[in-house]
Amino acid sequence: MKKTDHKVTLEKIETEISRLDCIDHVEVIDNSHLHSGHREAMKNPEKGHFQLVVRFKENNYTRLKEHRIIYHALAPLMKHIHALSIQIIK
Repeated sequence: MKKTDHKVTLEKIETEISRLDCIDHVEVIDNSHLHSGHREAMKNPEKGHFQLVVRFKENNYTRLKEHRIIYHALAPLMKHIHALSIQIIK
């Protein structure tokens, strides 16, 4: 299996989310290694599995709106992401 370093994608995710004025905290975790034997991971090793832990600044956003903000910010990077788990902490 071809090994791919997802550090660049992880750093880009962190940078894009950190640029948002409404974000108070961001942590990105690369969970790609947990999926290394899976068929899709072997077929597309350049695509990673990431967990995103985010805290928004005080706002009246719904959970759906917060997710939309994140996906909009990451749209250019989605071609490098196979799976994205988003945890929004209050």
